[in-house]
Order: sequence, then structure tokens, then C-alpha cells
Amino acid sequence: MLLSVEDLNAHYGKSHVLQGVDFTIGEGEIVTLLGRNGAGKTTTLRSIAGLIEPTSGRVSLEGKDLAGLPAHEINRMGVALVPEHRGIFSQLTVHENLTIAARPGPTAWTVPKVYELFPRLGERRRNGGGKLSGGEQQMLSIGRALLTHPKLLLLDEPTEGLAPVIVQLLVQTFKEISNSGISILLVEQNLKVCAELASRHHILVIGQSVFSGTYEELTQGDLIERHLGVAT
Repeated sequence: MLLSVEDLNAHYGKSHVLQGVDFTIGEGEIVTLLGRNGAGKTTTLRSIAGLIEPTSGRVSLEGKDLAGLPAHEINRMGVALVPEHRGIFSQLTVHENLTIAARPGPTAWTVPKVYELFPRLGERRRNGGGKLSGGEQQMLSIGRALLTHPKLLLLDEPTEGLAPVIVQLLVQTFKEISNSGISILLVEQNLKVCAELASRHHILVIGQSVFSGTYEELTQGDLIERHLGVAT
């Protein structure tokens, strides 16, 4: 098992946001984290990545405890977060954004490899990050994360607000990334995307784990409508 999250609790001040989150991710597996707005999905990603220190519980990567470690150390251990706001440097060019993120590592992820994965970035390598479209900025954010040689990629709403053609391009890209051996934890509202990509799905309700299973199991009964507010 690559990642194990056990009884994870986290607070923002006095607000108890995560209240016992449990799930696992295998090597090369794509798992979705589902829930309504405010359910604790982003907080879970930030807790795994070290941007929030858990109050209690355990987060382990390949058996090594991550809880309480600084974010830069967790990143070097193989966890990369692609945040919802994308986190690119708008004043730097595409190429500069990539080169400052690149680090030596045992895998084949290099700047030319990112351009091969995302040809649009190669075409716009001299453009400023702030001049890219939303889809291109998302590609750049993903490319930057890959250049840190992750074992686990955390994706927070990667398709939100993007045109269907770009969404489908990203779906194919995530499949390629997974096939390369990188695991993905995906926070995503588009259930069609979730069904196409993930082997297992995990639902949070008010910071608590309420379901973990396959898409077939997820679509049984009224689980989706009850917990996600989406009619099936």
C-alpha cells in the first residue's frame, strides 16, 4: 500500500474540520475523494501534503509516518499537491515556471518530457504564466508537480471551469500518469470523470468517512443523491 490515512483529525482554530478520515491508495491507483462543499476534501489534501498539521491520526507513505513533517520534506518523500488555485508564477514564463520546479531524481520526468506530455506548453514556453488560458495553467501546474518526481499526486478540482475538450485531454493525461506508476488522489465534482478514471471512490460528509468502494457500489441505492446532492 502506498498511502494509508487512518483516523485523521484536523482543526482550523477551534473548528474540527476532519473527524476521523480513513482510506488507502495503492501504487499506480487513482482514488477519488468526493463530498459536498465544506466536507473537508481540500483539508484532507493539505493535511497529507503537510500544509496543515493533523491534530491526531496517522498519514503514512510506504509505511513512513508523514504527520507533523514540514511540507517541503513530505514533497521530497514523493507527495506533490496541485492546488485548486494552481499556484503558478504569473510573472514568469512557462519555461521558467517549469525549470525552477525541476529537481534531479530517479525518474524520467524532465522539462522536455513535460512538453511531450503537454505540447501546448511547449508552444507557449516563452509566454508568461498569467497569459495562459485556464486549461494551460492547469497543465503547467501539473507539469511543475511532475518535475518533483512524485509517487503520489494530489489533484484538487483539476477540471473545474474548463471546456469539455480540455477536460477530456486532462483525463487522458491522468491515465498516462497513472500508467507510469504514479498514484493519484483526485478531488473532483464531475462524476463522469471520476467514473472514467478511478478504481475506488471515497466520500466525506462533514469531515467524516462515510463510504469507500467501487463506482458500481457507489451507484447502488441513493448514496450519490444523499451524500453528494446529485440525482442518478
